[in-house]
Amino acid sequence: MFYRSDLSSVLAGSMIHGNEGFGYAAETGKRIGLGNGWLLTPQAQLSYAKVGFDSFADRFGAQVALRDGDSLLGRAGLALNHQRTWNDGTGIVRSDVYGIANLRYEFLNGTNVDVTGIGFANTQDRLWGSIGGGGTYSWANGRYAVFGEVSYNASLNNSSDNRNYKGTGGFRLTW
Repeated sequence: MFYRSDLSSVLAGSMIHGNEGFGYAAETGKRIGLGNGWLLTPQAQLSYAKVGFDSFADRFGAQVALRDGDSLLGRAGLALNHQRTWNDGTGIVRSDVYGIANLRYEFLNGTNVDVTGIGFANTQDRLWGSIGGGGTYSWANGRYAVFGEVSYNASLNNSSDNRNYKGTGGFRLTW
């Protein structure tokens, strides 16, 4: 993955254009059929991302330089799915409902930016756990689908202060 962004703020205005980064990810998993539409999928993922930008001076003359912009995130998870397929007389209908649990670990030390000799770090706790669930329901031979997912993520070092909730959903039309 390659990305490019511009840095600006209301106070400092435009600071830099073309902030570039890249990332790589490798994921593996093996579905194990349990019968009657049930599937168990142990999975693992390793993601590396790096952001970089040239040093610059903001509109107040402060020198800004990137010290470290790397991340190496590992994930191990287990998903349990139930899938069904049937014909409702107008076409094929599919449903896939799942639950998932993950452990995530950040192997590197977060990002660090130097502003006129003062370091600013952005780090999170290294070990996080998450649970979630979701599903997809498609009809008319897969032409229409609704999908959604919710999850709860928490640091395993300090879950009372470091947690988040996430939800996504949508409608897909294929033509």
